[in-house]
Amino acid sequence: MKNTIIVLLAVLALGVSGQVLAGHDQSLNIVLDDGGCVAEIVTQGPDNCADGTPDRGACQGQKDCACGSKGKWVNWTIEGGKAFSIEFPGGSPFKGNCTIDNPSPNGKGCKISNSAQSGASFKYDVLVEDCPAYDPVIIVR
Repeated sequence: MKNTIIVLLAVLALGVSGQVLAGHDQSLNIVLDDGGCVAEIVTQGPDNCADGTPDRGACQGQKDCACGSKGKWVNWTIEGGKAFSIEFPGGSPFKGNCTIDNPSPNGKGCKISNSAQSGASFKYDVLVEDCPAYDPVIIVR
């Protein structure tokens, strides 16, 4: 009985900690390669996908994956203040289908809609002049 209670508490703690992390705004940094094109997207601050597993829970090990909760912000910054834009060709999780075009070097963000479906994933394109589109993903938690 005592072992069952300990296991139950551990499971509840993992679930609660994942919900707490998913409840933060998510900051993402666009890292550029030597040619000035996107090399990767790096999570800054609390990682809303982190759940204590190597594959980062909802991301299932997918590179350039970020998670966000309904009503929370996803913010992007880029190295060196280079101009960039973000486009969601297949639908957007953001309130009012927020689009980002040439944000300031301080970054720009969009708020995830309260009507976005939990568990849904949205591929998007990061566009930097004279570079191929880079296609990360956002998962709604």
